[in-house]
Amino acid sequence: MRESHQSVFAEWLQLELPDQKEDLSDYFAGLGEELPRLVETWVRLTPYRGYAPTVVRAADRQLFQSDLAILIEIIRVGLGVSGPDPGD
Repeated sequence: MRESHQSVFAEWLQLELPDQKEDLSDYFAGLGEELPRLVETWVRLTPYRGYAPTVVRAADRQLFQSDLAILIEIIRVGLGVSGPDPGD
């Protein structure tokens, strides 16, 4: 399972941003939650910060997290969901 996670992670990092966005949108759709609420939760809690395999390089982990942050922001703005509280 660990090797599969590492392989999928490496493949996902190689995708272009639009393909990553499509993949993330498909993932969100499969969760069966209201998208605005889901996006708001992800903006606030950033659960994806723990999704990278533990053995990946720090640069790959940072790229993964920044790609996801960008994608979530794109989706958030498109939905008109409020962003994080600037006072936090």
